Amino acid sequence: MKFRLYTKTSCPFCHAAIQLLSEGQYEFECYGLDHQPELLTEIKNTYKWQTVPLVVEITEGKEKFIGGFNDLQEYLNKGKQLLKG
Repeated sequence: MKFRLYTKTSCPFCHAAIQLLSEGQYEFECYGLDHQPELLTEIKNTYKWQTVPLVVEITEGKEKFIGGFNDLQEYLNKGKQLLKG
């Protein structure tokens, strides 16, 4: 499992998502879209999401859209709770 983040440098939630994944030692790739407004619009339309970061989980080549920072935080917390079981 790894994550893909679509971000903008001016976004505090993008920085928080990167920090959260780094601290949790999750594998992730980050795509800054500051200078690619057409691509950002395309990605927002693809996932039907209008804010950054856009967080996608990739497991065995399959993508699962998670949402933004708060959604990522909740997703990781639920996963930890399930593992602690």
